[in-house]
Amino acid sequence: MTTPPQPVAGNPYAQPAAGNPYADRAQAPAPANPYAPPYPPQQPPLPPQPPYAQQPPHPQQPAQAPFAPPQQPYPPQPYPQQSYPGPQSGVGCRFCGAQPAVEATVRAHRGMVLMMQWRTQHGPFCRTCGVASVRKLTADTLIQGWWGLQSFFRTPVTLVQNALAYRRIKALPEPAPGRPGQPLELGRPLLARPGAIGLLVPVAVVALVVAGITASSSDPSYASVGSCVQNHGTSDNPDVSVVTCAPGTYKVIDKLGDTTDDSGCPQPTTVSYTQQESGDDFVLCLEPYSS
Repeated sequence: MTTPPQPVAGNPYAQPAAGNPYADRAQAPAPANPYAPPYPPQQPPLPPQPPYAQQPPHPQQPAQAPFAPPQQPYPPQPYPQQSYPGPQSGVGCRFCGAQPAVEATVRAHRGMVLMMQWRTQHGPFCRTCGVASVRKLTADTLIQGWWGLQSFFRTPVTLVQNALAYRRIKALPEPAPGRPGQPLELGRPLLARPGAIGLLVPVAVVALVVAGITASSSDPSYASVGSCVQNHGTSDNPDVSVVTCAPGTYKVIDKLGDTTDDSGCPQPTTVSYTQQESGDDFVLCLEPYSS
């Protein structure tokens, strides 16, 4: 009987011994791997390290906590709220927003012979802007408001209204500092402006009216019996006017109308004055005045 060949020692692919085909291969020792890398043996784990120890502070510097936030050199300050005096501290000027302010209306009138024009500025005004508005609109009224029959009488009403508004505005204290907007420029006072020449218009008109009344009252046509006249001219070119009775004047003893004939003068007429005008002829019978 022939014996089968035996496996060579160290051959991983050798057949198992005959007679035991189902032998447990796990029980056989694993052969060495000739291709395994020569890794070094694993190092044992390091022992636990103590926590980080803080370094003591420098002797010349103060100790600070680690990771402390930097301090602000200038801490934020709240914005100061300004308070404005006066009973109407909640009302601001319409031009600059300053306080205190007052409700008022400033007007200007312009006469154009047959037409009229008004301008108005409504408040509230602070003291500065209110005074500037009164000066501007009043000066315009003084130079532009008289030219028209109705405007001549409406202009004084406008001036009085502006004076009342000026009185309310002038009673305000000076505006508080820090006003939000730009105030109006005050400019020159009212009487120092060119428009102030308009004040002479009513004065001139009144003077003309008075002079006209005076001249008409001294006209010899208005003379009556008992009044006195005086000749400021010559006998050839008389200039007779009615005057107050005084020595050196002549007293009217009679007045003859619709005639130029002095023959109807009563006695003791010593002199007569005859005025001949279209539709107004008369004769004054005179005698020297004696008290």
